[in-house]
Amino acid sequence: MWFTGDDSIDQRGELTYDTSGKLTRSVTFISPDSDAKWFTADDIISEYEKNVYDATGNLIRNISFNGAGPDGQWFSLDDRATQRSDYTYDAAGKQTMW
Repeated sequence: MWFTGDDSIDQRGELTYDTSGKLTRSVTFISPDSDAKWFTADDIISEYEKNVYDATGNLIRNISFNGAGPDGQWFSLDDRATQRSDYTYDAAGKQTMW
């Protein structure tokens, strides 16, 4: 049985969706940090992915990040990107390029 009080958590994920239900961000946390408690503001991030959609709801960009940039803050413009995928669609909404 899960969540009995003696479970060990190795990592956790956090998903963010826009108002239309599309996944905009996925974050992986690998440690609870100094307070030894999960689900607090100091949990340590190992990576995150960001999705961007066009006005019709098509995914046009996915970016994976594996580290905070020189400013030391996650989710800022200087985060270290490890992969970027861009997508294009034709007038009928079919994906034509990745």
